[in-house]
Amino acid sequence: MSFFGSLYASTSGMMAASRATQTTSQNVANMTTIGYKKSDTSFADIVANSLFSQPSGQSGGVRATDLLRASQQGTVQQTGAKLDASVMGKGFFAVKQSADGLGDTLYTRNGQFGEYVDSQSGDTFLRNSAGFYLYGWAVDSDGIGGGGTDPASLVAMNLSGFDTQVQATSRVDLGINLDAAEDDYNPYRLGQTLPLSAAQAANFSRSVTVYDTQGAPRDVEFQFRKITGPMAQFVTDKGNPYNYSDALVDPAGPTSGINALETMTIANGAESLSLTFVNGTPAAPNEVSTMRDLVNAINNFTDVGGVQQFEARLDERGELLVQSALPAETLDVTASDPNVLGSTGLALIPDPLTGNSYAPLYDITAAAAAPYADQGDFPALANTTDPNSQGWWEMSVVIPDPANPSGTATTVLRQGLLNFDGNGALNALPGANGSAVIDLTAGVDFDSSVSGEELPFSIDISQFSSFSNAYNVLENTQNGAGQGDRSGVYINNDGFVMAEYTNGMEIPMYRIPLANFANPDGLIAESGTVFRESAVSGAASMYASGTNGTGNINGSSIENSNVDIAKEFGDMIVHQRMFGLNSKVIKAVDEMTQNLVRLKQ
Repeated sequence: MSFFGSLYASTSGMMAASRATQTTSQNVANMTTIGYKKSDTSFADIVANSLFSQPSGQSGGVRATDLLRASQQGTVQQTGAKLDASVMGKGFFAVKQSADGLGDTLYTRNGQFGEYVDSQSGDTFLRNSAGFYLYGWAVDSDGIGGGGTDPASLVAMNLSGFDTQVQATSRVDLGINLDAAEDDYNPYRLGQTLPLSAAQAANFSRSVTVYDTQGAPRDVEFQFRKITGPMAQFVTDKGNPYNYSDALVDPAGPTSGINALETMTIANGAESLSLTFVNGTPAAPNEVSTMRDLVNAINNFTDVGGVQQFEARLDERGELLVQSALPAETLDVTASDPNVLGSTGLALIPDPLTGNSYAPLYDITAAAAAPYADQGDFPALANTTDPNSQGWWEMSVVIPDPANPSGTATTVLRQGLLNFDGNGALNALPGANGSAVIDLTAGVDFDSSVSGEELPFSIDISQFSSFSNAYNVLENTQNGAGQGDRSGVYINNDGFVMAEYTNGMEIPMYRIPLANFANPDGLIAESGTVFRESAVSGAASMYASGTNGTGNINGSSIENSNVDIAKEFGDMIVHQRMFGLNSKVIKAVDEMTQNLVRLKQ
């Protein structure tokens, strides 16, 4: 290599050292820049080739190349700011220079976001501290945000569409203990069938305020009436209470009209029980003398398989109540002696429709039909074979009359039967997650003069019980809320941009995806701590936080620069020495050439 070749080689060394120093100074200058990714300098030799010979292998100099270290993680710092976000991993936030969707999508790790009001549209967007608008996926009505891996699926995060929010009630959770010791309503004694007339006061009621789809508060009342049940039954109407010790064949007793050897026959079609009244101690199995004998004989009667057919007891009023133990069977007492059934005998109240043949007031083994056409909206009974005959309640869901919501008239929205077993537990088939739900998802019209306020919701009564104790409301909640104003915005750790409202609601507005690249270090750095994809980096693919190797979004934190200041100063010393040594070579070559000139002189 000639003297002048040496000059050129050392000059390239000085230029390379100068460029490396420039890169180091850029890194040092941005050591506190949020999301900044440093560059390192790589050196490569330049081989001097002859046009007329093979390469000599002698160095012709050096060149410097910048290497982006975008894949290196910076330290994450907690800030407490609700709109700050950092990425732990490979992913990048997608941003643009404008909110209109035009221009190229750029990528950044600067997650210091804030609300920005556009001066032209007046809309509020999310921008980072470098002035770039954050883009993400819109969230659907189910709170799911997604739009595919293509960056073209992203939209600017316009918060103005979420200034106010209404949360329509979709679920009411009721937990109530109904007093099992409550006196039963017997429809025959009231001269009616089921359902009970609204004139019969509810044993217990509870109101819940729900919110319709327009955010208006609406009152729903839940009424409970304890009843003798839907099975076929008959009851006496003596007026004075019976005692179990009462002799039934006694001119001075409560059933003076019953004579010895008269019979009472109770049939349900396949089975029939015939009892003979006697004066004195019964001598045969089907003979009865006292009220206790009568009740025991009825309760002990079974078919050939041992299945109990009837249930008898003195009710809370001291009247004889006999019910079918089989929900779908009819009771027929027409074969009994008239004196037994008459006013001076047991004084049975006749069935208002069939006389002395008593049909089920409602068949719980069949599909929902009159008189409880809404029974299909109530939890299905788990036990329809031999349910607890003393655990029946009629439940009514009542709202103000939709034709005049501000008036005093009411409308029964749903009406059905509830049953509790002997342990006080709800007799219901468990639904999803063990729930027992009354379904009103067909929609409730609270005001017929207003359109669009119809509300579908369900009532979870899984926590209902019926113990002999005071009525007690254990739970009375609903998930709706009236109109609220947006009071805050934050980014959570799943990458959702959440809105907070004055009514206590929080809803997701957008989801922030992360851009993934095959080679993040191949990105092209641009001003504003943003990067542009290149052929070397590969195309961006958008994924939700925590998926496909993108890394995780952390709310209320920022990622600091990945510059290691100790390393940068060490590199700067090396580059300074490199520059100085190359300058000394140039000085030496200069002196050598001067000596050649003097030789000629």
